[in-house]
Amino acid sequence: MALLELRGGQYREVEFLGMADDTLEVRGTLDDGTSREVRVPKSALASVHFEGAVELDLSRSEGACPDAGEPEARAAVSPDSAAADSVPAEPAPPPPPEPKPEPPRLATLEVTASEEGLRVWIDGRETKERTPASIDSLDPGDYFVEVRWLVEQNTWAAQKRVTLRPGERKRVHLVPERVRPILSIRSVPEPAELWLEPEPDRMRPSKLRTPYRRIDVDLGLYPVTLAAEGYRDTSFVILLEANRPNALLVEMTPLSDAERAAQAAFLKRRARRNAGKTLLWSAVPPLGAAVALFALADHDYELAREKKRRIEGVVVDRGPHFDRLKSRNRALAEGGDRKRLGGWVFTGLGGALLVAGAVLSVDF
Repeated sequence: MALLELRGGQYREVEFLGMADDTLEVRGTLDDGTSREVRVPKSALASVHFEGAVELDLSRSEGACPDAGEPEARAAVSPDSAAADSVPAEPAPPPPPEPKPEPPRLATLEVTASEEGLRVWIDGRETKERTPASIDSLDPGDYFVEVRWLVEQNTWAAQKRVTLRPGERKRVHLVPERVRPILSIRSVPEPAELWLEPEPDRMRPSKLRTPYRRIDVDLGLYPVTLAAEGYRDTSFVILLEANRPNALLVEMTPLSDAERAAQAAFLKRRARRNAGKTLLWSAVPPLGAAVALFALADHDYELAREKKRRIEGVVVDRGPHFDRLKSRNRALAEGGDRKRLGGWVFTGLGGALLVAGAVLSVDF
């Protein structure tokens, strides 16, 4: 018996028959239990071991089993089939790549209405088309089709949901009706700050609060943002349709302890900034009053100088007329002094408000 070591580290136990023409002849048992004589090329072997730790020299062109007799008669097998039985099969080639799926065929939508020239909207966005319209190159899927008509500030509209299949050409006819769109938003908790703008400035408190209700709003997409102390900010977009109630009830998510601390810090910073802005705007009236008082003071001083010139030109420096001129001159000068003093007071007040407002408006 011999042990064949194949290239690649595999072993086969066979009965050695001989070696000739660079081919090793052996008899082995197949996986199905049958015995078969095969020829194994030397190129497929790493070594041949016999009992007693004897190893066959593969460099010889011919050889026999050590201490073995003449090989018995054997059936010849082709070298290709011998190598196939003894050498592990090569890995199968990778499967060809799967063909890419063809893109779905585009669809066409024809929109007509009871009136010509109405604006056509698709999924809440205005298109360049007017009825009758033919909109091609649409991907298959569901669409919300709408026509609108604005007559003397009144909205007439009609809507319909359509489904387009690949390569389909579908026609939709719409008849507009007078509508008064209503938007109603409630929240849990209430009240909550409400913004109806794409990117609201959270550092600026909103003037809107929930519950919110408005009639005769414009149709289309509305970005909505809600904020409440102790709850996570909630943002979404609503498609405002003409003949639907458009009523929302938003349940906001409570914050964790860490998020509550971060929100409290943000609200404190926002309150400080808004207090600073309030002080900055509060500085405008006193500063304006100061400017007005300084102007009035200068006017009084100018009149007082005019009276003084008239007094100095009087030939007779006594009498009722002279006394009235002197009294008027004195009153104008004193009035100018009071107005100038008031101007300085208002200047100081406005300056203090400006400084305080600037300090509070700065983020630290």
